[in-house]
Amino acid sequence: MANERKSTGVVKQVEAKGFDKPGDMFEGTYLGGKSTFLNDPKAPNGKREAKLYSLAPDEGERYAVWGSTQLDDLMTQVQVGTYVKITFKETLKAGKGRQPMKVFEIETFE
Repeated sequence: MANERKSTGVVKQVEAKGFDKPGDMFEGTYLGGKSTFLNDPKAPNGKREAKLYSLAPDEGERYAVWGSTQLDDLMTQVQVGTYVKITFKETLKAGKGRQPMKVFEIETFE
């Protein structure tokens, strides 16, 4: 049965990318987000939730960017199917014992 079907492509692992320095930018059609849990010895149960947002910059390509507190909040305002440009603007110092906060700008396009 499988030999009678025409292949439509090969499923590939999606590359996860991060924002390392101010000015880093990723863009593409927003395909949706998903939560995953990462090992974190500082977390109360040893795991912390992290979000990945899938983008498709060109036909056939796809990658995901890691979320953060501020980016997660901004992405709630973006509808799946919207073309977005996400730019890492700066890092702000946080209070004692807290992680610095990354600040993002999201532009949407028709």
